[in-house]
Amino acid sequence: MQGMARPVGELPASVYWRRRIVAIALVVLVGLVAFFLIRPLFGGTTTPTIAPMETPEPSASASPSASALAACSDLDMAIEMSPSPRDFAAGSLPLFEVSFVHTGFDACSLDTGAVDVNLLITSGSDRIWNSADCPGPDLLVPQVITLEPDRQYDTAVSWPRERSNTSCSANLPSPLPGTYHAFLTVQGVESNDTVFTLSN
Repeated sequence: MQGMARPVGELPASVYWRRRIVAIALVVLVGLVAFFLIRPLFGGTTTPTIAPMETPEPSASASPSASALAACSDLDMAIEMSPSPRDFAAGSLPLFEVSFVHTGFDACSLDTGAVDVNLLITSGSDRIWNSADCPGPDLLVPQVITLEPDRQYDTAVSWPRERSNTSCSANLPSPLPGTYHAFLTVQGVESNDTVFTLSN
């Protein structure tokens, strides 16, 4: 015990004390290094990670727009057309009332400005007029409509009371008085056979 309190040797006591302090410091340093190396192995504190925020998905109950719906077809739509009136006097343009009636189970999209909108006028076997023969104004007001089950969309279409052919020729003979038939086609769906007459 006396050697620990008072170093014995040929060198001065201060030298022995410095050596002891350096030795103790080395022991402490090695202990700290070992502590920090071993600590993670026993579940030490780790740096918390931030979980990314999840983007909320759109609600399934949101009602789709008309453009996102399937196009109306003959499976879910009927076109009902009637002349107004049934007989058209000389000089008056035939007008037809049109109803797009939903007959299916799911809402569908009706495009009244679609390229396949077509009005055909016949008399017996004579093809009188077809809206596809010559460029002209739209038959119906162009718009995209959501047609709901058990609902209908009402509008009207007219015939300019003239003939046409696939060559879009001018100065064709005027239609004569008699009985005619009109057929309207939209999105591949054809209307009923609409019978009307022209008179003098």
